[in-house]
Amino acid sequence: MKNLAGVAECDTDIMRELARSGIDAVTVERTSTEVPYSITGKLGGITFTRGWYYWIVKCHLPLAVAQELYADPVGKTDIRVAGHCGCPPPEEWAQYVDKDGLILINNTERLENEELNRDIEKRGYRFVEDPSAEGQAVIASYHIDTEVGLRLFADIVKRHELG
Repeated sequence: MKNLAGVAECDTDIMRELARSGIDAVTVERTSTEVPYSITGKLGGITFTRGWYYWIVKCHLPLAVAQELYADPVGKTDIRVAGHCGCPPPEEWAQYVDKDGLILINNTERLENEELNRDIEKRGYRFVEDPSAEGQAVIASYHIDTEVGLRLFADIVKRHELG
């Protein structure tokens, strides 16, 4: 993918990449980030923002779907879990979320400072005895390096009716 860092007319490339991948384009206020975009992507509850030469995806993709992506040769190398350059399997980065979208943390990770624990909870986390018993395993983010990877991601999300 083209490096869009500092490219004032980046929205043209962004629109083309989203359209070819079957992802809805959303107009937003122009950013002052390295890629000065005013277009992002959306597929259901999944958001896509353009980085230098990759797409940044924020999601709660079920682990089984993430494993399906990873089983594809393109998914294994071009769709990076948590943006990890080593392309590890998704189960290494899975986290658990409850039905309200809160990220579940094992009680063993509570801090001694209760004020800090409350701050953590205000930021979308919940402490529980066993996250795997109370939530669904998901992957929360990806970096996608190619248009083929972006299209594969969108196609699999649509097939599973997640977007």
